[in-house]
Amino acid sequence: MAYYDEGEDSLIKHIGTNPIPENLGGIPYYQKRETEYPDIGEQLDDLFKQGAFSEAMTARIQAVKDRYAKMTDEEYQAAIRTEEQAHQEWIAQCEAQRAIEETERLAAKLKMENDALEEYYQAHPEERP
Repeated sequence: MAYYDEGEDSLIKHIGTNPIPENLGGIPYYQKRETEYPDIGEQLDDLFKQGAFSEAMTARIQAVKDRYAKMTDEEYQAAIRTEEQAHQEWIAQCEAQRAIEETERLAAKLKMENDALEEYYQAHPEERP
């Protein structure tokens, strides 16, 4: 059985003197490779860090990295709390707007009923209380 070893400086986790199973034909090679290949994001990040991209691509990637810098755990939790608070405020605004709209609807309905009642009393003054 063959072995692969990336050494102590390996960027890929869980690789060392691990046996490579022999392909006896039961599982296609690409399925076996798929489980062992590093994530495509890791591969691309490594290529970026090694300077393997063109200057234009490096500039584009760096611009994205700069725009969305990594956060510490504390910064991330604070951002989550801020987002949750903004969401709760939005829900409260929606509920307040719905309450205003319902109040306006009921006021319009009441006015319409009062107008109809006034019209009826004008036609039948003897029934006015």
